[in-house]
Amino acid sequence: MRHFADVKSQGLNSTDDIVITGAKYVEKDSPIKLTCNATGEDHAPDEIDWFKNGDKLETNYARQIYIQKRVSLTTKTILSILEIKEAKMDDAGMYICRTSDLQITSKRVNVLNAGTSNVKRGTEKDNDAMIIGSSGRRSSGMSSLRASDASGLVLLLLWSAIISELLRAT
Repeated sequence: MRHFADVKSQGLNSTDDIVITGAKYVEKDSPIKLTCNATGEDHAPDEIDWFKNGDKLETNYARQIYIQKRVSLTTKTILSILEIKEAKMDDAGMYICRTSDLQITSKRVNVLNAGTSNVKRGTEKDNDAMIIGSSGRRSSGMSSLRASDASGLVLLLLWSAIISELLRAT
């Protein structure tokens, strides 16, 4: 037999609303910025807290973790921004936002360790990059021509030589 718990039965009013916005995927050393916005029925919640994997988070200047809070009495909302200036691999996890009214929501953040940035092929950066040719050796992009590029170059040189000979003959 299955048992289901109704979150609203735990003291939450049907008009209460809470949401976290922010990127789900973040590159290592890039900022993580999550915003939690909670609205109360009669008034804004008194407080809002952040947790990561169940552990409470607080502003930590040494780790460059900052938490800001703002309350609007007219809209009955409390807003909190969690910002981690340079994401580390261990910053990945489940982030939870909870108000003093026991409104709660969560968002998983994944930190990606690509080690390199994606470069569009055919750009100047791509031509400067080191690539592996068909021989398996490392070589610069300019000296590792594809067969179709090489045959086109040979044709161009051949036509140049023919045109030069024709011009000299006249």
